[in-house]
Amino acid sequence: MITDAQLRLSNAQAVAGTGALNSTNVIDLLSANRNLGRGQPMRLVLTVDTTLVGGTQFQAQYVQSANADLSAPDVLVTGPTSVTPVAGTKILDIALPDNTKRYVGVIYGRTGTYTAGAVSAHLVSDSDANPYVPSITGY
Repeated sequence: MITDAQLRLSNAQAVAGTGALNSTNVIDLLSANRNLGRGQPMRLVLTVDTTLVGGTQFQAQYVQSANADLSAPDVLVTGPTSVTPVAGTKILDIALPDNTKRYVGVIYGRTGTYTAGAVSAHLVSDSDANPYVPSITGY
């Protein structure tokens, strides 16, 4: 998986605390109705970098919003609920759905109080679970 700094939503982002937490970065598509990866689907890959400690449930949501701070978001994808995600766990690896608003990001839902842990979220063109293999024609 090759990542790009401009498509990085979280990079070993600390998730200590409780309640909702926005990804460190939000991607500004510069206009509404501008979908990512036309012609080749882009993917959201979210991994656990450091084991989450404490808390009772952790869940990530890929969202869109008309606002840079992701306020009043529309949830596009809700990931599975994890109880104690350990380092190296891939929480999400999904094809991005179409979006209609200018900003996209991730909101992490934390139930209970996490005292440690970090996650990363990247938009990528392919992943280990779904590699992109271009078709070669004319040979």
